[in-house]
Amino acid sequence: MTDNELRGLILKKYYEKRREQNLHFKSSDFTPPIPDKDIIYISDQLAEHNLIHWNPIRTDSNGLIDGIGHISAFGVDVVENDGADAPIKITFDQSTHYSVHSSANVQIGDANVQGNSVNLNQIIEAINNSDASTKEKREVKSRLSAFLKHPLVVTLLGKLVPSIDKMIMP
Repeated sequence: MTDNELRGLILKKYYEKRREQNLHFKSSDFTPPIPDKDIIYISDQLAEHNLIHWNPIRTDSNGLIDGIGHISAFGVDVVENDGADAPIKITFDQSTHYSVHSSANVQIGDANVQGNSVNLNQIIEAINNSDASTKEKREVKSRLSAFLKHPLVVTLLGKLVPSIDKMIMP
């Protein structure tokens, strides 16, 4: 994983806990786990660019070993603007994972459209199998045929329309 991606994951974690102070993240706080050494290293980078407030714990011989922090107001703005104004390259994971169990007609995603498809044969079959009189069935098929011959419908459906008369009124 690149530093850009690590910055995004770690800054996002600070953002998720933005109402809390003195955060100390561990490897197990991330999925997949991020090594503790990388969390500390990246947190230090984020602090250098004022994206988090960071209190590092340093030792004389080994350098940076731990720290606590929380996101800054600037860091919140960067996350909410998808990294647009970040002074350092940050890549936010755009994927979202959902688990749905025992559900029907569920739609998940951004600006997705759930569609149902019924083909013309199914419509004609439903008309033919209905309890309507022969006269009513003929009238419905005639109206359906007229609808499908409308210029706008012809334009939208393209070459599908010429064969419709044969299907509706055999």
